[in-house]
Amino acid sequence: MAAPTAAHIRPSGAAARVVPFLVVAGSVSIVAHYVGSQLSRSRNVMDSRFAQYNSTQSEAQRRRTFEGNTHLDPRTSLFNILGH
Repeated sequence: MAAPTAAHIRPSGAAARVVPFLVVAGSVSIVAHYVGSQLSRSRNVMDSRFAQYNSTQSEAQRRRTFEGNTHLDPRTSLFNILGH
């Protein structure tokens, strides 16, 4: 006698429409949370590194460097403004 084979279970009705949506929504939510946490972690690391660099001497040197060339200052660039 042959071993019985398992029949495929297929959801029907509302479950057939809801389950795939829940799987996709859950997956997107998990990926979005992971990306957000990685960006936050990266931002915190960069903030701490820049905070260590900021001093009165470095700011004075920065002013001398960009004096008369404010259009070259990365702090006032369009990309930096859009990032805030």
